[in-house]
Amino acid sequence: MNIEGEIKKAASFQKTGELEKARVIYEKILELNPGHSECTSLLNLISIQEYKNGKARDFIVRSSQDTCKTPSYCNNLGVFFYKKGELHKAIFWYKKALEENPKSANALNNMGLVYRDQGNPHDAILCYKKAIEVDKGF
Repeated sequence: MNIEGEIKKAASFQKTGELEKARVIYEKILELNPGHSECTSLLNLISIQEYKNGKARDFIVRSSQDTCKTPSYCNNLGVFFYKKGELHKAIFWYKKALEENPKSANALNNMGLVYRDQGNPHDAILCYKKAIEVDKGF
């Protein structure tokens, strides 16, 4: 199996909203390579997209046992916890993403959203400004 080719195919399905087709491909890859962090992260993202929190929890448990392998992996975990209202956990994962990539505009923006929701406009604005600073097109 060409894992990179299969991931591209699944990502294409995911972008067009064919989430179940993408899920099947990611799960097949994980059967062959259970430690494949990118597939775990992408399955987590599908679960977030579908709001199937029961399924997402399984991946979150697996994910929380791993270290932050990629900034997008950690950012996706932050998004999951943000949507669940677990803001302290969301901040934890956004900070992990920023440790791996301090120029992640997505993680900075997302962290700003959490600070905003926590009633901390000062830190929210700092995050938004930093996101624009590192990515002028953001």
